[in-house]
Order: sequence, then C-alpha cells, then structure tokens
Amino acid sequence: MALKRTLGTLGTLGLLLLLCGVGHAAVSIVTTSLPGVTIGVPYSQQLVATGGVLPYVWSLDSGTLPAGLSLSSSGLISGTPTALGTSNFVVRVTDSAAPLPVVSLTAPSAGNVSGVVTVTATCTSALGVAGVTFYYFRQGTGLQAIGSEDTSSPYSVSWDTKLVPNGAYSVTAVCRDTSGNTISSSTVSVTNISGPTPPTGMTGVPQ
Repeated sequence: MALKRTLGTLGTLGLLLLLCGVGHAAVSIVTTSLPGVTIGVPYSQQLVATGGVLPYVWSLDSGTLPAGLSLSSSGLISGTPTALGTSNFVVRVTDSAAPLPVVSLTAPSAGNVSGVVTVTATCTSALGVAGVTFYYFRQGTGLQAIGSEDTSSPYSVSWDTKLVPNGAYSVTAVCRDTSGNTISSSTVSVTNISGPTPPTGMTGVPQ
C-alpha cells in the first residue's frame, strides 16, 4: 500500500512523505509531523511506518534535504542544519513484500507546461492492474488528484493547467493492483506557465 501525506512547512523544514510499501498486509505512515530545525543545533528525527513486511528501506525520491541533514536507509533524518530556508522533498519507504507493481510516469517531462497537458504512465503487476490515478503537489495547496482513476491501459488523464496557479508542481502516478495494493511512481517537477485565461466577450473594432 502506498500513501502520501503533506506535512507542511515546519520551521525551515518542509516535507512531503511518499510511502511505497506493497504486500499482503497494509503499510501505513505513523509519522504525521516533523519538529522544526534550528541552525547550528543537531537534529535527529526517525521516520516511522507500520504494516507490510520488514525490513523497510527509506530513500530520497526527489528534492533536497535541508543543508547539513541526511536521510539514512533506516529512515533517520539527522545532522546539523547550516542554512536558513525551506526545503521541499519526497521520501520513499518500501517494505520487503513481493510482488511489487512497476509504475512509471511517462509524460510530461520535467520543465515548463501550459494549456491542456496529457499526463501518462505505464504500470504492470503480476496480480493485475486495477487502475492508475494521477496527482500533483504544490506548496501551499498540498496533494491533489488530477481527474479520476483510469482503469484501462494506456493510462492517461488530461490536466488543464489554466485552472491552477502558475508555479512549481510535482506530478506523480499511483498504480493500484487487483488486490488493492498501491505504489507511486517517481515524481516529475514541472512549472506551470499558462498564465491567466483572458476574459471572453465580444470581438471587433469599437465604433
């Protein structure tokens, strides 16, 4: 089972947890928040998950940790912060259960997006694929689904970027197998440059 939880900005530390643990028992995130950090003061915080099959392996999926901090494979964020600012990053935790679905976000590519964007992914599972749901994450608005789950291959959804504010987004795909297990793809960072939609009205030359 895979879960995403936005923990928000905490002091100089911002975190989006991306949990990828698939197996016969549900995996869930126990960590719901992180304490703030202070420059020059040693920091140590253990990320915790439960369920699934031990051991878990944690890794940095995208983004960067605050300067001076690192994430161990056991899920410990530690070090001494050396700079002010907010760091946004995604961590991944995987349990030892098998089989794992395989999901990959194939479009869009990292970079600028505008207008109506086709978001696509591939997903395979030994248990069979039930569907794929696409999401975007934006600082301040959190994690949002893009449309509804696509239950047939090729998996895709249309994202009208004119309906969301300009700025930076992380896009991901979540694959659900026929047993209800889910797993998330790696994220792709895009920047929406659509700009506001001009008002509609009469056209022509004023008399």
